[in-house]
Amino acid sequence: MRFFKRQILFLLPVCTALCTPLLAGVDVIHMNLDEMSQRADKIFRGTVLDITEGTVTAGGGEIPMVTYRLRVDEPFKGDFVTVKDDLQIVDIQMVGRLKKAPPTDDGVQAFPVLPELPRLKVRKEYLLLTTTPSATGLSTTVGLGQGCFKVFSRNKEELAVNEFDNTGLFKDMDVTGFPSQGPVSYVQLAELIQDLLAGDGE
Repeated sequence: MRFFKRQILFLLPVCTALCTPLLAGVDVIHMNLDEMSQRADKIFRGTVLDITEGTVTAGGGEIPMVTYRLRVDEPFKGDFVTVKDDLQIVDIQMVGRLKKAPPTDDGVQAFPVLPELPRLKVRKEYLLLTTTPSATGLSTTVGLGQGCFKVFSRNKEELAVNEFDNTGLFKDMDVTGFPSQGPVSYVQLAELIQDLLAGDGE
């Protein structure tokens, strides 16, 4: 037990050194849509084209990362790369793995040091509010799951919902016509974001 405690005490500063630059700009406090919109470096609706795994060097070690390449279907805020005609793409690099690390030979399961970040899927559509990339090029969605909205159709209407079921998304905002939680009309949400960015939604 003493050996185990010594190992933990040794690893804590190492993990802190590795995680601090990666978590720069990651907001884990609860925010409403207005606050997230102002903090976001990019806001866009996009379709995931490709997902790749890799590593990034930070704090003297190699950290796993996932790169999501998305086609930008509707830009709201930020700069995007135009690759052909009007086709715009963006690469979002997030710390993490696509799958959980398997148990070691002695049966010990590795647990992530960092908060669980959103995991996107190929060919799926999302409305994303992303943070400014860190010095290592890593970013994530604002408020983690708060800034990651799945876009889907139901009864011929496009809806959007984040990983918190939109709970508190409009708290303390002077808006009407939105539920306190659950999916909302994508069209209405997009119009509200445009108003907020224009300074008309406060």
